[in-house]
Amino acid sequence: MFRLTLFRSAPCNLALQEALRQAATRQRQDYLLELLQTHGAREYAYALNDLSGRAIENALATLPTVERSQVLKHLSRRAQTRLDDVEGLRRQPTHAVLTLPSFVM
Repeated sequence: MFRLTLFRSAPCNLALQEALRQAATRQRQDYLLELLQTHGAREYAYALNDLSGRAIENALATLPTVERSQVLKHLSRRAQTRLDDVEGLRRQPTHAVLTLPSFVM
């Protein structure tokens, strides 16, 4: 039990975090996938936790669906909130259209 608690509170690997940041910025899909396979979903997510929402989105966008969902399971709530904020901005319409119901006579 003590080991599990100690492991969860360990800080993320700063070298991995920097590698993820740079690979996400340059959209290096092959390198992002290699980092995930090398370090595993948990460490990958821990390294993403302190990045901006945009960087997290870039790092996850190029991953295959299965791998992306594995990383999302380990992402902190604060990081998920930052990610949701970025995705929410993308989904907002740029303008509103007023539509009136049409009546058939």
